[in-house]
Amino acid sequence: MIDETCRHLAGQFVDNGRYELVSILGVGGYGVVYLAVDHCSKSSTTPSPCNTAPYVAVKVLGRRGLDDRQRHFQRREVALHQLASPHPNVASVHKVIENDKYTFVVMDYCPGGDLFSMITDKQRYVGDNKLVQSVFLQIIDAVAYCHSLGIYHRDLKPENILCSADGTQVWIADFGLATTEKQSRDYGCGSTFYISPECQGGLFTPVESYSTVQADLWSLGVVLVNLACGRNPWRQACADDDTFRAYLEDPTILEAILPLSSSASSILALLFAQDPATRLTLEELRAMVIRTRTYTTLRPARSMALVSPYPSPTPSFAPSTYSSPSHSPLPSPVSSPQAYADEAAAAASAKFQSWSYVQCPYGSGSDSMPVTPTTPNSPQSVGTPGLIPSGIGRSSSASSGSLPPTPPLDAQFGPQIVPQIAFRTANAKPIKLSQPPKKFKTRYEEREYHVPAAVVGYSYESNFAV
Repeated sequence: MIDETCRHLAGQFVDNGRYELVSILGVGGYGVVYLAVDHCSKSSTTPSPCNTAPYVAVKVLGRRGLDDRQRHFQRREVALHQLASPHPNVASVHKVIENDKYTFVVMDYCPGGDLFSMITDKQRYVGDNKLVQSVFLQIIDAVAYCHSLGIYHRDLKPENILCSADGTQVWIADFGLATTEKQSRDYGCGSTFYISPECQGGLFTPVESYSTVQADLWSLGVVLVNLACGRNPWRQACADDDTFRAYLEDPTILEAILPLSSSASSILALLFAQDPATRLTLEELRAMVIRTRTYTTLRPARSMALVSPYPSPTPSFAPSTYSSPSHSPLPSPVSSPQAYADEAAAAASAKFQSWSYVQCPYGSGSDSMPVTPTTPNSPQSVGTPGLIPSGIGRSSSASSGSLPPTPPLDAQFGPQIVPQIAFRTANAKPIKLSQPPKKFKTRYEEREYHVPAAVVGYSYESNFAV
């Protein structure tokens, strides 16, 4: 639980008066992020990539009442984030200050918000193939850099990616679930819409562990769908999800239910391969993205008339760094055609609009806490919303939103077409997808993965005035 005193530090100074905490950007389960003024800012010599000097974001984490394990994870997250900070597409951690009550993490303030807001509220990417390509390449490069350091994010999603004001530049953030282990048994670690089947303990048969490299690649595939279409491909990559089961039968079905180009669909087929060992490497993925010019069949949004009429999203907070904001609720799949029709009517009354499907005023949370189930085939996940610093003086919230998954298949195609999609449940077997291009070793595969020295010998400064 959050240390309630973290909520009452506005007006206080940190680091011998250098940073003045101005207002709360977001509050979550374990800490608070403040907009702060750096009174020693020298923008001419130390420019911020977000160009927001003298403003910074200061994350305040409570330290009182933490056991050794919680304290270890808190320090590890900050250490891994700081280790990856030199990359131009990773949110910079400038300074960490600690005392017996709080840990203060000073980071870039990004007024553009997060990628989720850019996709859903500002509709910045849908239909703009060139921008989708540029932004996705930035994300790939940041992930590749992290992997080259032996850091695996495990929670890649739009809520954990910060944006410039115009959405053309992005920075990966929130290393709360990051690990240095190449193989992991932390089942259920990640966010529901972005987690791979093996991270849930295995789709049809239990797995002893999963590759964190391949888990990040799966998440990147979902992020690509978000950028290209403004939607999620499914609620969860599991046998209980209708759309995912249909995808297992026919990977090309995404082209039928989403406005995806055939080129983008080909990339996704290789990222969503059931056998993690056959998925694209980051280097192969980058090469394919560079060659691909078209990602969606949609045209760019013509005006802001499509933006949700609900209040602007308000940031919330995850245990460690910037993460998922609280967004206006968006639709999730429902269980029957009648239920979908009812929700569509509710959406119409709420004056919702979308690019290709009706949006309904309801949503679901985001899972982002690692847990270890008793058996690999019984994954669990516990969610806490995260924070994105996307404005000054915004109110806080503990709720979280998600991009809309595709509507139920029977709602999209009509009951007469559903029987043509043979869902297999109890007797389901993995479907062998087309083989990816011949693999070649990359520097990421050849690295020896180990705990970075910066994590082992990490230390904090402790001079502050609170």
